[in-house]
Amino acid sequence: MRSDAESAIRKAGYLGMRKIREYPARQRSISGPACRYWGIGVHAATVSISPFLALPAPKTIDGTDAMDIARLCRTLSAAALLAVATLGTAPPASAQTRVVLYSEAGQRPLSYEENGAPKGDYIDHFMRVANRIPGYQVEIRFASWARTVEEAKNGNSAGILGVYYRPKERPYLNHSKAFYAEEVAVHCNRDAIEGRTFHHYPDDFAGLRFGNQRNYLAPGPRFFQMVKEGRITMVEGHEFQDLVKKMLVGEIDCVVNPSIVIKEALRSLETRGLPERMRYKSRRALVIKTETVHIGFSKKYEEAHPELAKFRQLFNQAAPE
Repeated sequence: MRSDAESAIRKAGYLGMRKIREYPARQRSISGPACRYWGIGVHAATVSISPFLALPAPKTIDGTDAMDIARLCRTLSAAALLAVATLGTAPPASAQTRVVLYSEAGQRPLSYEENGAPKGDYIDHFMRVANRIPGYQVEIRFASWARTVEEAKNGNSAGILGVYYRPKERPYLNHSKAFYAEEVAVHCNRDAIEGRTFHHYPDDFAGLRFGNQRNYLAPGPRFFQMVKEGRITMVEGHEFQDLVKKMLVGEIDCVVNPSIVIKEALRSLETRGLPERMRYKSRRALVIKTETVHIGFSKKYEEAHPELAKFRQLFNQAAPE
């Protein structure tokens, strides 16, 4: 139907303008009010039916021939009305459902933005799955971890790209199938743990000061219980790099995160002027677990946008076993 309407406009326009060009230019000109009434402009240089047609036109037309212009305009108007009726009722074939996910900013090499484009291992592995799902346009936005979680919890985003499986701690999320896995470790200031050995987490770390991002649950339930009991001190922060820097200078003793993220944070701090010798203040004390990584789909958002449930279902079907 769309091509029929477009063809009608083009046919009427080209045939009409070929006829008009046969007439010699005279002194009397017309402005084409009938054409403009229907949104079809007859101007000094062009006749246009946006967005389909733009044709050169004579600057002046004989008064007798103005009737031909009027007939042309009526033909074009009818074709334009057909196009409006047709295009107004038929959605574009390329229409896609938009899905907005938030991911943590600055979490190199897993999740970060570079030159306006999302980058990182999380992004790459997620997009390998998402690209198998037709009909959806995924937009990835970046924010602090705390805001990323709040946006999903409050139903302001479709969900979080890159969460560990925590259904009890985060009942406001529907977790997708895992699309990534990573080792999580404790890294500490070398001087703070001098002479200590670690075999059992978190009990062997009693008495130490940990830095942790707000709403970051990777340290685990037992860790947070020891914080409540006063056996571990926890200092909260927003940016993980800032916590790593505090660990290196001795303001805190340890952090918990994937080793690959800690190594990247150290490299980044060096490029920002941190003395190279400070990097070696960091020591990996203990690998504590392997975590699977998921999309945390917002339950509240899904209540208002049922199309998200379909995307979640398709994502789980497309994700590797």
